[in-house]
Amino acid sequence: MISFNLPEIGLGSRLLTRLFLGARPGVAISFDDAYVNEWYSLRGLFSRYGAKATFFVSNFDLLPEESIERLRILQDDGHEIAFHGLRHVSAGKFVSENSLDKYLESEIFPGIDTMKQSGFSPLTFSYPYGVRAPHIDEALLKYFKHIRGVACTQKSKKLSGLSQIYYKRKKGLVFAAGVDNVYGKSLEEIKDAMKMAVVREKTILLYAHKTSDEACDYCTPVSRMEALIEYASNAGLKFFRIKDL
Repeated sequence: MISFNLPEIGLGSRLLTRLFLGARPGVAISFDDAYVNEWYSLRGLFSRYGAKATFFVSNFDLLPEESIERLRILQDDGHEIAFHGLRHVSAGKFVSENSLDKYLESEIFPGIDTMKQSGFSPLTFSYPYGVRAPHIDEALLKYFKHIRGVACTQKSKKLSGLSQIYYKRKKGLVFAAGVDNVYGKSLEEIKDAMKMAVVREKTILLYAHKTSDEACDYCTPVSRMEALIEYASNAGLKFFRIKDL
């Protein structure tokens, strides 16, 4: 038996060692809501680095045909088009005020049907506002392979310390950390969190909303998105869609 003694000096050599042995850490980047034009404008960036992403779409039936066609193109590029609710309602609030059955009948089933009529078969779902509960999880997992919640990203706690955003392979409920302006996470902190994915040999889940240089809370500057995708690629992280987990 031939043995190999590869030096473990720094992140680069650790990554080479683990890639050689067959392990492949990754990053799963997803986007929420219906900012189709902004997402579509990132096609060149995705192509440059071979990046794949998941787009969780809400209000699908209100999208103009041009946006639906752009989602088809993104899907043809290899990205995942997923579901974010018909009307982007808070699942926890709606169920507490109505019922779980009513939530499924008004927010979930019609939205899935509308997407299927346009050629999309969503396998994953993300909670609007991140509001969820175990009994809602259980109901939704009858219709989706994965459901994505959101990790609490307190400014006092580093992303690299959030164990719930790192996975090997995981069906069911998963959590992602936000990188929009509102979460107050610097690019260096996000890079450190991706570096930790290499160290842990896991996939890190990150999410955004609108990619724009506007000074809005739920925006991620295009330069930040480009920098984190470039860093992930250079670090050897594989780009996963949520349905690939």
